[in-house]
Amino acid sequence: MTTLSSLPVTPPELGADARRNLILIERNRVFYSGLLGRPTARAIGALTVYASDRAPLRVRIGSGEWETVQAAVVAPFVEHQIMGAERHIHCLLIEPEHLDLAALPQALQAQAFRDHQDELAARVRLAFGELAAASSGEGCAALDFDSLFFSAPLPTRRMDPRIASAVAHICDDPAGAFSAQDGAAICKLSPSRFLHLFKAEVGVSFRNFRTWKRARSLLLHAKSPASLTDIALDIGYPDSSYFSHEIRRVYGLRPKDIVAGSRDLAFHHAG
Repeated sequence: MTTLSSLPVTPPELGADARRNLILIERNRVFYSGLLGRPTARAIGALTVYASDRAPLRVRIGSGEWETVQAAVVAPFVEHQIMGAERHIHCLLIEPEHLDLAALPQALQAQAFRDHQDELAARVRLAFGELAAASSGEGCAALDFDSLFFSAPLPTRRMDPRIASAVAHICDDPAGAFSAQDGAAICKLSPSRFLHLFKAEVGVSFRNFRTWKRARSLLLHAKSPASLTDIALDIGYPDSSYFSHEIRRVYGLRPKDIVAGSRDLAFHHAG
């Protein structure tokens, strides 16, 4: 699969009730349609796809120049900035550890998306229309994510089963105190060999991977009535100050801004 050109790209007209803010969270995928806020530089640990709602976006990737786009794709852990003339944005987070990034459609390639941005933006808007229409009850979470957005499952790659086991431990309990020593023990490797193999297989260091998965887990708590301090402790941060620093580094937003911006979200969790 190298293009999205076979997909219908004419988004439906949505009524006021259907155009609602929503978030759909799956184990390896997130779709968010809602307020952009005013993020500073951010470095998200997922393959990140942005699409405008109507007016173009402004994006600056790494040390590059600001660009005006309808859609943008940013590689995992790459620092970037995003701005919009409108308050609303569509955003997909695609966990990269099991993806064959080189085999992704050109529209999802961080170096090639510019030639496909109109097509990609239209496809995301169309998928949002379907999600919004299904967002009452369980219809939204029951939709197949990759089929909805990309017409077929994204290409995957094999991972050393020992490292895959360590990855699963972190993903199952991102708040846990799973250390490199713990990973080395379950993989029956020395700590240094484990860290080397983990980075080679996953594409990022053990520490950065764990940091991202913990920050990602905030999305599951963004509508929690608990205090920010309690949320921080629940998802594995030792105190609210460190929590705020790490979340701002990843998302470019303060935790309280993320929580405030989530109040009107329709929340869907699909495991």
